[in-house]
Amino acid sequence: MTDAENTQVGQVGGSGGTGGVEKQGGSGLTVLVTIVAYAAYAVVLYKNQNAEMPQKLLAGGIFLVLAPIGVAIGGIIGRFITPRYVIASGAAALLQARLFWWVGPRFVGAGVAAFLATIAGAPTILP
Repeated sequence: MTDAENTQVGQVGGSGGTGGVEKQGGSGLTVLVTIVAYAAYAVVLYKNQNAEMPQKLLAGGIFLVLAPIGVAIGGIIGRFITPRYVIASGAAALLQARLFWWVGPRFVGAGVAAFLATIAGAPTILP
């Protein structure tokens, strides 16, 4: 079999010129990504020994406010940067690309929110 026969093309973006992965809604995914980000940031704050408890609480409080905003902004940006079609070498690679473009920009937004919350609330956590 040649590479041309083994290549799969899949649509990642929505139809109708939206350019996004999902056409409507997306609030459930935003909530899910925000909850995962909260859990990950709580583990980071708990495991870190460089900051005192008031600094950790301040950083956590700031992150509680910034995380949903960062995830929503990541979702909006993701609608514009998501490619319409992805060429993959197989079904697994196509699924991986679709999953990446579906949740990737939202997690990047949550990561930026975590970085900003850490800088504002507990700068001693950073090396």
